[in-house]
Formats: sequence, structure tokens, C-alpha cells
Amino acid sequence: MKISGVDPGFARIDLERPETPGSVPGTGGFADLLNQALREPATAPAAALSVPTAAGLRPAAPAEAVQAAFRVESFLDLLECYRQKLADPRTDMQVLSGAVRDVEKGMASLTPALSSLPENDGLKEIIQGALVTASVEIAKFRRGDYPAA
Repeated sequence: MKISGVDPGFARIDLERPETPGSVPGTGGFADLLNQALREPATAPAAALSVPTAAGLRPAAPAEAVQAAFRVESFLDLLECYRQKLADPRTDMQVLSGAVRDVEKGMASLTPALSSLPENDGLKEIIQGALVTASVEIAKFRRGDYPAA
């Protein structure tokens, strides 16, 4: 099928459409509002809005608490790694010994964060619990509670 020219039906549709009063340029509607706005004298500019300063802003949590949260998260990851190695019967004692040393290093890096937190902080309780758990696990390993594979 080949389409050529314009369908005569479209011209008829345009002729049947009634004209709206705002469709003629310069008569009513937007054109009148624009001309009226252009003719009005300029008023005094509004007072400039001032941007509030950041002096009233403070961090949601102190930097020490945020750092302590990251440290305890990495320490809990170390404990989880140790737990997985302990549960795997194919893991030998040398690998477990390395994991215990990593946990000891994690304890040493986490202990200073404990003193920087306030007494009633929930994060401090989590750190204390993690340190106690790690101490008990290290003592069990050193005592020989876990049989060699």
C-alpha cells in the first residue's frame, strides 16, 4: 500500500474544530497576561534570603563512636573467621594458631576504643562482650580444649 499526499479527511477535521477565544494571538489568555506583566513598573526586589550557617550542625555520632563501631565490626569478623576455621575438621592447628593471633591483635586494637566511649553506651557493652568471648576462646585454645585434627 502506497501513501501519497495528505488525506482529505484531516483537512475536514481542522475546519470543524471551533476556534477558542485564546487561540487568536493577542486576544485574551497568556498574551494579555504577558503584556500586562511587561507594562507594570518593576517593584523593589525582595529581601535576599540568607542561607543558614552550618554552625548549628553537629555529627549524629562522635567520631570516636563511629571508629569504634568499625573496629568492633572488623573484630567480630575475625571472631567469625575463627569460628569457621574451628568448625572445619580439615583445618590444622597451625591455621587455628594464626587465627588466634589475629584475634589477639584485634583485641589489642579494640581495647583503646573501649575507654573512649561513655559508660551507658550500648556499643561499649558489645565491645566488652566481644572481648570477653575472645579471651575465653583464646584461653580454651591455649589450654588445649580443642583436639588436633
